[in-house]
Amino acid sequence: MKQQTNSLESLAHSVNTFGIGLFGKLNGSQDDPQSSGSYNRMISPASIGFALSMLRAGALGETAGEMDRALDATVETGTSLDHLQRELRERLSSSDASVQLEIANALWNQVGHPVSETYKEALRVYYGAVSREIEFRAPEAADIINRWVSDSTHGKIDQLVDGGTLTGLSTYLANAVYFKGKWSEPFNPALTANRPFFVAESGTGKSVDIPTMKQSGRYAYLDAEGFRAVRIPYGEARTFDMLLALPDPGRTLADFHAEQLPGWAEWNEQLRSARGAIELPKFKLETSLRLNEALIGLGIQKAFDPLQSDFGGMGQGNGQPIGAVAHKTFIEVDEVGTEAAAVTGIARAGAAFPQDEPFELKLNRPFFFAITERATGLILFMGDLVDPVQA
Repeated sequence: MKQQTNSLESLAHSVNTFGIGLFGKLNGSQDDPQSSGSYNRMISPASIGFALSMLRAGALGETAGEMDRALDATVETGTSLDHLQRELRERLSSSDASVQLEIANALWNQVGHPVSETYKEALRVYYGAVSREIEFRAPEAADIINRWVSDSTHGKIDQLVDGGTLTGLSTYLANAVYFKGKWSEPFNPALTANRPFFVAESGTGKSVDIPTMKQSGRYAYLDAEGFRAVRIPYGEARTFDMLLALPDPGRTLADFHAEQLPGWAEWNEQLRSARGAIELPKFKLETSLRLNEALIGLGIQKAFDPLQSDFGGMGQGNGQPIGAVAHKTFIEVDEVGTEAAAVTGIARAGAAFPQDEPFELKLNRPFFFAITERATGLILFMGDLVDPVQA
């Protein structure tokens, strides 16, 4: 992840760029059967970034070079991606004491197939990762990993693997991100009422009645070509926020992904304080994805190739390729705030001018959302809500 200034902001920008690219690759990806544009979906760029960085720490040769190019992971002399990820993890965890953000990492390796002490120590020092030997063929192996997943996400995600997933593995890397934040200004439950949400992106046709929250105040807001966006802050320090983006009538989420999402860094700086009213549906969303094809599409190919992969940095005899990259997410939004979690598992075979007129933003048709950390700009979670009653 390119570090021209060696800053956490640059690292966050690279993670965001990779996450946005990955999110786009999920459109039509075989790894995502619900990717036709008519389904809810969500990923955590932060979680995927931590997991892939741990994997990169064990890669050598062309496998490492390919991952660096795909992740834009070059750094200046005298530093390392691992150092920067440790600084980012520490920054995120201490950004706002009123917001709960937990990041956990782990490594399991097959009994009799040791991982080098140097690699394990690097994961412990830079990622706070726990390491444990495990018999992947044992019936209880999946329970051990899933218990770690459940504990790390406070029970919001309780299963990442099953016995079949672990058969024949040498190592398994995992990251978990858990977020729980109260809105800086909670929504008044008395104003929540059933309102129509138009599943068709035109705003006409099929609709579902869904409990919808309502609030007025001052918000960071943008009325741009093709979409409007608003930020709702969390916590006392307002370091974290949820960004909501609604395509203009006649435009779709696919249009937003293609035309506006690549310019995330630029238009995110253009939001300005404005008076307005927001209507936001309460929603709960869970997704399960397999990221192999999307990652290959972004250029991480040798890592999956049994003839070309090189993870010798994990120790002697660790050249085996990646078998699968699993990603699960959870989010629940209500009047009080937001709870969100993600796990990624890698099986290795300011002041502004107020607007004159108040805006009104009714998020009553498919919209994009993201939870970000404002100091670094890192996207913790991002997704599309197409149908709030979709299972």
